[in-house]
Amino acid sequence: MNEQLLISSFENADAASVGLGAFIGMLAGLGMAIFVVGLVLLVLTVIAWWRIFTKAGEKGWKSLIPFYNIYILFKIAGRSFWKYFGLAVGLGIAEGIADAVASTVVATIFGIVALVLAIYLIIELVKMYHGLSTKFGHGAGFTVGLVFLNTIFMLILGFGSSQYQANNN
Repeated sequence: MNEQLLISSFENADAASVGLGAFIGMLAGLGMAIFVVGLVLLVLTVIAWWRIFTKAGEKGWKSLIPFYNIYILFKIAGRSFWKYFGLAVGLGIAEGIADAVASTVVATIFGIVALVLAIYLIIELVKMYHGLSTKFGHGAGFTVGLVFLNTIFMLILGFGSSQYQANNN
């Protein structure tokens, strides 16, 4: 009797192990698919930025350098990168203080400051996309596309018939 119980428990353990293994395999596959899609989007975005930079009279290689490429994108859009950069640094400092302090009140205050800065950063980013849109002769609808379907609309700017107009506001 004990022998049958022992065999039965091993059979159940094997079934559970197979189920868990299948679940972990599925998660690994999903993770790999997300990674591949993200990598493809990154490559397409860099290609689009290269074309946008060259259309705007900048060297295409500038799109390959992290942070500097964002500075150039703000420049092309006619927006101040330094305001955005200062806000991002302020956000990082506020978040760091909120995480580091022991006082709940101080952490809450700096958490609220960080939230306000994050919202303002998003607004500045949307303004930059609007500036980019108008510099290429498009309107608010194209700005919405840049915000929500960024890679697709960057490819449209880079490979479409839009021309950079430095004097457009």
